[in-house]
Amino acid sequence: MSVGAHKHEFLIINGHWNSGTTLLVDLLRKHPELDFRQARYKPELEERTTLKLLRKLGYPAIPFGVNYNQVTEHNGFGYWQEPQLAQDGKLEQFSRQWHRKFRPRGGKKALLKNPWLLFYPHTLKALTQEDHTHYIYILRDGRSQVTSRDYWKKEPEPEKHLIARAHFWVYCMQWFLDQWQKDMNCLVVRYENLTAHPEESLQEICQHAQIPFAPLHEHLPPALENRLGKWHALPEELRQQVEAIITPMQKQLDTLYPVR
Repeated sequence: MSVGAHKHEFLIINGHWNSGTTLLVDLLRKHPELDFRQARYKPELEERTTLKLLRKLGYPAIPFGVNYNQVTEHNGFGYWQEPQLAQDGKLEQFSRQWHRKFRPRGGKKALLKNPWLLFYPHTLKALTQEDHTHYIYILRDGRSQVTSRDYWKKEPEPEKHLIARAHFWVYCMQWFLDQWQKDMNCLVVRYENLTAHPEESLQEICQHAQIPFAPLHEHLPPALENRLGKWHALPEELRQQVEAIITPMQKQLDTLYPVR
């Protein structure tokens, strides 16, 4: 069933939390052909609004459980089923509400950042089936992801939570390989390449999004060095435990998407 002839253009950025989605948006939002909406004082406008619309239709957000136990106890996301919007007769209503919130303005391409919605690939694709949509998926070194922003240190059992984060990252990367990797409309970008070679990476991104690179040239940031400071600050024993969990997946990703 058609959800209506929307015929809008979207560039949607996905990735695991703290993978570099915000950095990429900060670079791309300067492009005159992209329309980025930002909620003042409320980050992650796109995913919060989308999840709110789904909840209103009776679809709860994906449950991760305490310390990601829902995911680890099932060895991944086999327990999770996306909303069956078309099957339930709610796709047209949801699509209309979603496009009212996020359709691009001024004849531009809408720039959306949806890390949480990496778990909703079929929902996103059904939602934008009448539109011209490109995806970007950002990958980042698992060692940086697991230790990102020291979230684990704030937990009652920090070391246990860090190990849970390591398992969760592996399952998220497997989800990416299963659900996003083969999508021809999805460009995979390594965070390490974006920061070390911003011009080359942004040229590739602009080509994928079918927008000219030239308007971004004057906004190019200097190259950054990824030092893995938080990772190296971990006790050796804890690093070894995390490495035992993430190394097989990290090697697989590095082979598929090498750091230049």
